[in-house]
Order: sequence, then C-alpha cells, then structure tokens
Amino acid sequence: MRHCLLLLLLPLMACPPVRSSGSDDDDASADDDDTTPDDDDVSTDDDTPDVGQVQLCASIVEPRAEVTGWRADGDWMLVEAWRSGGCEEWTYSLCWDGAFAESWPVQVWLTLQDEGPPDPCEAEVEELLEFNLQPLRQAYQDAYGDGGGTIIVHLDGVTQEWSF
Repeated sequence: MRHCLLLLLLPLMACPPVRSSGSDDDDASADDDDTTPDDDDVSTDDDTPDVGQVQLCASIVEPRAEVTGWRADGDWMLVEAWRSGGCEEWTYSLCWDGAFAESWPVQVWLTLQDEGPPDPCEAEVEELLEFNLQPLRQAYQDAYGDGGGTIIVHLDGVTQEWSF
C-alpha cells in the first residue's frame, strides 16, 4: 500500500520552492501605478507570507530554520520560522516523505527545508511562510476515500491536527 501511495504522489516533486523575499522590478522612489506589485505599491514591512505548497522531497536534511509555530486555515498552512542570517535570500520547501502513519487519525511528518546559500550574518530573522496543503489533502483522499478527514501534522517539533 505504501508503494502505491508514493506513486500517486510523484507529480508533487515538481513544485517550486518558496522564496523568503523577492527582488524589486523598478525604482521604489516613484509611484508608477503599474500592475506589478513592487516597493512603491506594497509595503515590504508587512506580514504578507510567501506562498508555496507541500511537496515530496528526494532527501530531507537537517533544517537551518526553526519553526516557532504554525496554523492551518482551510487548505493553507501559515508557518512562523526563525533563522540566523540576514545577508542572503533564502528559499523554502515544505517537505513530506509521502507516508501516512497508520493511526487514528493518520499522521504525517513535514519538514521546513531551506535551500539558501550559507549566510554569514548573525541577525535574528523571522519568516512568515504560507504553504498550500491541497496536495496533502488529495493524497489523503486518494488513499482513504473522498470527503473530509483529519491528519495529525508534525512540523519540526510543532504538532497540531488539521481537519478538512
């Protein structure tokens, strides 16, 4: 059963990682009223999360960022993370090994993976990231049938139930 489940989830591997910050597309000193959000249109000091989705990862390494909390809102997971750095731009993936632990409710273990370069700075950086859990919901429904369900989600030491 586990091998069948993994085969169903292979399309998730092509998901792009989440970027922790973006680059500007123009000069922020003048309001050009373009349709592309940039510094003159959107404040960079807000708590707007970056968006990605849960994905299968070929290998999972020890994370450099620490998850300080998370909450689910429908099919979305809002993750609060802390890291040391500040000089380099980091990208993140929410990794899953593709397995459900058979319990009631079933359980999954997720890991926040950073894919940024080594960061020599030592500032305390807080990240707010958002991940789409729809691929996890679909994998659950493929394995256990359509309809709602509950999964105990373990994310780097922070455990909660996610119901859909």
